[in-house]
Amino acid sequence: MKRTNHQHSASMDETMSKLLPRLIKANENIDTDKLDYHLNQLSSIRIGGNITTIGTGGSYITAYYASKTLEQFTLVKQSITKEPRDILYSKNSDNLIAFSWSGKTYAINKALEIFPSQSLLVHANKESLTPNEIRLYYPNMDEEKSFISIATTLIPMGEFLKIYLNNQGLNGNTYLHNLLNTIYPLHKEEISKINPDSLNVEVFEIMSGDYTYTASKALESSLTESGIGIPIVHEKYAYCHGRSNMISHNEHKHTLIYLINGRKEIDNLFLELLKPYYKDIILLESHYQDPLVGEYDLTLQAYLLCERIARIKNMDISQVDYETDIVHKVYRYKGEL
Repeated sequence: MKRTNHQHSASMDETMSKLLPRLIKANENIDTDKLDYHLNQLSSIRIGGNITTIGTGGSYITAYYASKTLEQFTLVKQSITKEPRDILYSKNSDNLIAFSWSGKTYAINKALEIFPSQSLLVHANKESLTPNEIRLYYPNMDEEKSFISIATTLIPMGEFLKIYLNNQGLNGNTYLHNLLNTIYPLHKEEISKINPDSLNVEVFEIMSGDYTYTASKALESSLTESGIGIPIVHEKYAYCHGRSNMISHNEHKHTLIYLINGRKEIDNLFLELLKPYYKDIILLESHYQDPLVGEYDLTLQAYLLCERIARIKNMDISQVDYETDIVHKVYRYKGEL
């Protein structure tokens, strides 16, 4: 894909300047009660059972986070996240919740055909709804043009976080409003202080673990889709099973992004042992006691970090052009999956 030089376009500035106001406006305007009502119509939530969430691209990130919040519903036995194609070959779920910002993703709609009366489609399409659809849309929502999928991830993630918080006896709207106004300027300042040389690398290794998978997926997806870096994701507890051999090959050329959501002893051990082997270790950490709040916090940090990397590399992640028509042909593919 073509990498657009940042100095020729204000698109990224415009996109990122709208981030906080857009999230605040979504929090104020989207009817969370309606989403909560639709969720509670699913049998898994009413009488117990399993839920599968699906999505592609940025919507997969939302699907994973939603799955973690749904696990907190009393009667839900298990909530897992899959790719849409997996549903066609594995139908062992009581209910399906699908995420598609456009509401028109072919693979999503094929999967929904298997669960005609036990499914929910969450999207932002302006078109009319069926009884099995919920639209996360508010008036005057402007179109997002960015390879960092803010709208397709943080907005719906926020709605599921609010439902979770409401179920914890808190006011989800007020909590999210205060959370955003607290963490956005804080992380913006923290990330602005990262050494530019640490971000001007080709390969970013990402260390992930408990309640950090949403953020790691956001990093992996954004770095890859925008072309601003090559991500390699490690699971902390799998790192010592061969993956540590990456150290002997990177020769201090790689930067490690280490995610923490509730620091554990193993994190301190890793940070101490790995420091000599990387160009730098960038720590993204959440200090919130509630891990689901922390995971939302980390995901916002991930997007702000990607923005900083793009600026260091003088690239505009809002203006990436495909050099071939491969993506368009596959995206419009309507055959067998």
